[in-house]
Amino acid sequence: MNRVSYAPLFMAGWFLLIIMPNYFIPLFETTDARYAEIAREMFVSGNLLEPHFNGIKHFHKPPLTYWMTSLGYLLFGINGFGARFFGAFAALVTLMYTYRTARLLGDEKTGGNAVLILASLALFIIVSRVVSTDIYLTMFTAIAYYHIFCRLEGVRNKLDSLKLGVILGLGFLTKGPLILLFTIIPFILSIPFSKNHRRAFSLREWGITAVLFLFIGLPWYIAVILKNPGLLDYFIGTQTIDRVATDKFKRMEPWWYFLQIFMLLAGPYSLYITSAMIRRRGIRQATTITFYILFPFIVFSLSMSKLPTYILPLFPLFAILFAGEIPRITNRWGLSAGHAYLLLFAFFPALAGSFISFTEPYRIQMYAASAFCLLVWFVTVFVMKRGLIAASALVLIISINSVYLVTPLIGPHMKGYRLMAEASKNIAPELDMLCYHCFLPSLSFYRNEIVPAAISKTRETQFQDEEEYSEYYIDENSELKEWLSSRERLFMVTKPKNRKYFEWWFGYECSVAFEHDRQHLFLCERD
Repeated sequence: MNRVSYAPLFMAGWFLLIIMPNYFIPLFETTDARYAEIAREMFVSGNLLEPHFNGIKHFHKPPLTYWMTSLGYLLFGINGFGARFFGAFAALVTLMYTYRTARLLGDEKTGGNAVLILASLALFIIVSRVVSTDIYLTMFTAIAYYHIFCRLEGVRNKLDSLKLGVILGLGFLTKGPLILLFTIIPFILSIPFSKNHRRAFSLREWGITAVLFLFIGLPWYIAVILKNPGLLDYFIGTQTIDRVATDKFKRMEPWWYFLQIFMLLAGPYSLYITSAMIRRRGIRQATTITFYILFPFIVFSLSMSKLPTYILPLFPLFAILFAGEIPRITNRWGLSAGHAYLLLFAFFPALAGSFISFTEPYRIQMYAASAFCLLVWFVTVFVMKRGLIAASALVLIISINSVYLVTPLIGPHMKGYRLMAEASKNIAPELDMLCYHCFLPSLSFYRNEIVPAAISKTRETQFQDEEEYSEYYIDENSELKEWLSSRERLFMVTKPKNRKYFEWWFGYECSVAFEHDRQHLFLCERD
């Protein structure tokens, strides 16, 4: 599978494997459902300027992810497939540009290996199926890397600066200044030490890049800031400085957090990260790649706010670096350690089937998936005489995707509420639904209407008047009594322990209509 002729076929097959079950896989709280619901409200309302989340303006992220998800709804309908399609497509584009960059810096075999490595990284597979900004940012970063390394290698195209400006602008519309942290800032920091960086772009070309970046990246920010006073301070203070310097978002982790994440989610490749960065052999520009990885990695490690997906845009460079290093590992210990790690991962589906209670009905299927992984490993290594990269790619992809294939069956036991929403529509589609002491945007998504949240999490409402969101955000019992006064029957979603209090305080009698692992759907009627 390392031959270049197999790379396009492999990428096409990988893409189909990623998108096929997406219609049936439920949207999971919180990230998956949050972005899908914001895009749904944008699509239904036609307001492409101001993102709304359960009826309240939501400026945590720029709009490009919502626009792409809305396009998915336009083409495929408001469902899991439509929500996830363009995220999976962004992952495919990321693979394509990783292949192009690796081939530019090495050869055709290096390009094929880089694709196999990136396509089998657990975090990359997972995020390719999640509705979020991270996979789009990774795509734009990978494209920008390609144009930057083309210039560093002396491969010049008159449109490079134009393309780079467009890509950086789109990246800025995806997740703000982070696109610059991965690309332009490491480039600028390398200029004093690298003649190739100094010669890569002329001042005129930098001017073209800057103009296009500003032309594409800034208009949305200017429009929403003019329409919403105080938003500029919110972008700079809350969404930029606070994320880096404070624990406001409750994501504080130790400095070694991302090392731990990488070792856990990079599979057997993580065993070779040290040798790849120290020896830097097998590909050109390996020293530059190492710096482009280490700089944002250190910045994120020092930041107060941390999530695993923050380092995802670095994975294309990791894959390229490994593609140059791993084929040159000849010592028996190094190869044995990689295969041992891989064999342990092959048992992942079986372990999931044995120790996760709600997978018990599908235990045989999970065992079969592990057996198939072991068979694939044996055939790849001993029959086809392929190396560690090919074996790792096949085993990891099969192992991880086998778990995804059973998630539609075990949806009621996970943080996905599609079946609960469908149950409410089947029982009494005309009744309103209330989320009491909870906040579950996936219910709004699957009912295709905003489900009000009562006595729930604190929301940011500073950019709206109360009358604009009071129907959806109910913060006091007195407000809830008024909301309930016109509803003799309704569906109420809450934890079972809250049922008696709701009945006593608001004068309803509630019966269980659908049981979920944590939240239950109750059909409530006035006494």
